Amino acid sequence: MWTLRQRGPDWTPITPKAGSLFHADQQLGGGVASHDAQNAYMVLAYIKSRALLEDLGGAAYFERIFSEGDIDAFSRLAPGASLEEIWKYWLGHLSASVENISGVLTVRLDAFRPEHAQRSVQDIVRLSEALVNKVTLRNRADSLARAETEVAGARERLALARQKTLEFRNKNLVIDPGARATSIGELIGKLSMERIDLVNALSTFSSSLATDAPSQRLQRTRLAAVEKQIAELRRKLTDDQGSGAVSEQLANYENLKLDEQFAERLYSIALTAYDSARQDLERQQLYLVTIVPPTLPESATYPRVVANTSLLFFALLGAWAIVALIVASIDDQMT
Repeated sequence: MWTLRQRGPDWTPITPKAGSLFHADQQLGGGVASHDAQNAYMVLAYIKSRALLEDLGGAAYFERIFSEGDIDAFSRLAPGASLEEIWKYWLGHLSASVENISGVLTVRLDAFRPEHAQRSVQDIVRLSEALVNKVTLRNRADSLARAETEVAGARERLALARQKTLEFRNKNLVIDPGARATSIGELIGKLSMERIDLVNALSTFSSSLATDAPSQRLQRTRLAAVEKQIAELRRKLTDDQGSGAVSEQLANYENLKLDEQFAERLYSIALTAYDSARQDLERQQLYLVTIVPPTLPESATYPRVVANTSLLFFALLGAWAIVALIVASIDDQMT
């Protein structure tokens, strides 16, 4: 999250003078994350670019601020200046830097009127926020487009997996080979119990009845039929000769179901990513917040009247002393 802090200097109330320079400071700060620092450097490059000049309003905007008639000829922007000249002039009145550790972007602008300094800084903040969110919106739109592509691919893969499962069922005339295998196993179990009963009955009555007795022949016939059924059922389960074995169908079916489950999982993940990208696109996460609103400067930073006057006085005094020494030296030589 981006934050914005407005910091104003300690001004003393005086009447602004023509040609005086007022400055406004603006700090744009980010969190600890390196992504915020990257955004700060992006805004820094934008503030120092010609694109900002055009976004602010071009030559007309800067002529209103820096080309007024009450500004001295040496300081004001020449009317009708080219964009190249305006850009160089702008950089001379603007200073911006990013603190590497905190990622805080500090902007300072000098203007000849306090309201111009304040309004220009506000315009810079507004355009910087628009730039950050434009880039963020573009990135999120790209993320949403990629998520849509992933969803479409996952949906197609899931549909293909389900189609293969349907074709398998239609081809083998079975809904669930696992349920069929369970049913055959239960039937084999029942027939095996019946076979045991028949074998026990034949063993019990073999000593008292003749081998060709009608009851014995009937029991042997039933036993043979049961054993034949068991063999056929076992062959259906594990027949290596044919392709209709339940074991083979079950293995193929499990592979198909595994592919289908995997496709469903991918589709679910793609939908989650798509919803997240869509929600990110709908909300603004990077924004600038003014913690302390910009205030009008109350005193001029430049010129420093006392310091400059004192400096000029001592410079003239030094020049007068040098000239006096030279004149005195010439007089001594002439006499």
